[in-house]
Amino acid sequence: MNNIRLTTEDVSIICRALSHLLQAGIAPGDGLTLLARDETQPAWQDLFDTMARGCDEGKPLPAVFREAGCFPDYVCALLDVGHRVGQSAEVLEALADYYENRAGMNRRLRNALTYPGLLLAVLLAVVAVLFIWVLPVFDDVYAQLGSGLPGIAGGLLAFGQILRRRLPWICSFLAAVLCAAAIPGVRRAAFRFWADRWGHRGAMAKVNAARFVQALSLGLDSGLSELEAAELAAGLAGESKIFAKSCRQILSLLETGTALHQALLQTHMLRPGDCRLLEVSYRSGHSDRAIRAIACRIQEEAEAALEQAVGRIEPAIIAVACTLIGGVLLTVMLPLVQIMNAIG
Repeated sequence: MNNIRLTTEDVSIICRALSHLLQAGIAPGDGLTLLARDETQPAWQDLFDTMARGCDEGKPLPAVFREAGCFPDYVCALLDVGHRVGQSAEVLEALADYYENRAGMNRRLRNALTYPGLLLAVLLAVVAVLFIWVLPVFDDVYAQLGSGLPGIAGGLLAFGQILRRRLPWICSFLAAVLCAAAIPGVRRAAFRFWADRWGHRGAMAKVNAARFVQALSLGLDSGLSELEAAELAAGLAGESKIFAKSCRQILSLLETGTALHQALLQTHMLRPGDCRLLEVSYRSGHSDRAIRAIACRIQEEAEAALEQAVGRIEPAIIAVACTLIGGVLLTVMLPLVQIMNAIG
C-alpha cells in the first residue's frame, strides 16, 4: 500500500507511459522497472518498484494497480476488462486521454472560480482603504471648513472607523482563511459544500454531465455492459449530491431494463436530440461512435459554459466596484464643491 496521492495529471502520465511501453512489446514488469529508473522522486521510485515486483511475481496488471492503493477504482476496473480481452495497452491509452481531458477541465474550473474570487478580494481591499484612510482625509477638510461629512458619507466614515478598530481581528481572520485554503482537504471540503448547493445547475451541471458521459463512453468502449459502465461513471461524476441522485436514477432505470438512451433522457442527462442519435446508433451498430461524439460535444459545451460564466462575473464585479467607489466619492465631493462655490 503506497501513500502517494495521485492527481488526475499523474494518473494520465502513468497510464500513457505504460501504454507506450506495452505497445512497444515490453512486459508490464519491465516497463514499470524502466519507469522507476527514470524517476527522480524516491516515493515514486518505490511505487514503481513495488508494482514491478508484483508483476514479476506473476500478478496481473489490474491486481498490481489495485494493490498499489493510490489509483482510482475506475482505472482498476477498466484494466480488469482490458486484461480479460487482451487490450491492456489500448485501455491504458484511453484512460490517459480521459484523465488528461479531466485534468484540463479541472484546471478550467479552478480558474473559473479563482480569478473572480481574487478580483472580489481586490475590490474589498480597495473599498476598505477608501473607508478607513481616504474618508478621514475628507473629514479633516470639512472640519477646517467648519462642517462635517454629510449624509451617507458620514455614515460610511463611522463604518470605516469601526473597521479600523477591528482591523487586527479582520487581518487575523483573513490570514487563517488563507492558511486553511492552502490545505487540500479544506479546499475539497469547501468545493463539496459549494457543489452540494449550486453544483447542479449552470456551468457546473454541464461539467458534471461531461464527466459522466465521458466515463460512460470509455467504459462502453472497454467492453463493459451499460449498467457496469454507468456504475463506474456514477462514481466519477462530481461532488453534487443532486447530480449523484440523477446518477442513481439512471442506475435504477438500467437495472429495470430501461434502454440507456431512455434512462439518459428521463433523467435529463442528455438532450432529446442526443438521445435520439444514441437510439439510432444502437440500431445501426455504431453506438460507440455516437457516445464518443456526444461526450466530446458535451465537454466543449461545458468549457464554453465556464468561459461564459467567467465572462459574466468579471464585468459584474467591475461594475459594482465602479458604482460603489464612484458613489462614495460623489457623496463627498459634491457637497465640498458647493461649499467652495459659496465661499468663492
